[in-house]
Amino acid sequence: MAKRSPTQQEPARSIEQEPDGPTMRDVPDEEVAQRAYEIFMMRGGEHGHDIDDWIKAKQELAQREPTQPEPTQPEPELTHQ
Repeated sequence: MAKRSPTQQEPARSIEQEPDGPTMRDVPDEEVAQRAYEIFMMRGGEHGHDIDDWIKAKQELAQREPTQPEPTQPEPELTHQ
């Protein structure tokens, strides 16, 4: 394998590029906001950590298995007597 000279740099990665390995699922902002608020409250409501809370919440939720929606039960038919 050829070595890179000090002037050669590896091409920059775009933020949109997926990292190698398993990908994390996309999480809606509403879910992240709810979890970030829970983290904020668990910490006693101390302000100044909003970005840390958001990042932690997004990571937690993205690593969870996606939940399947509960199957809906058909409504029982009403009979008039």
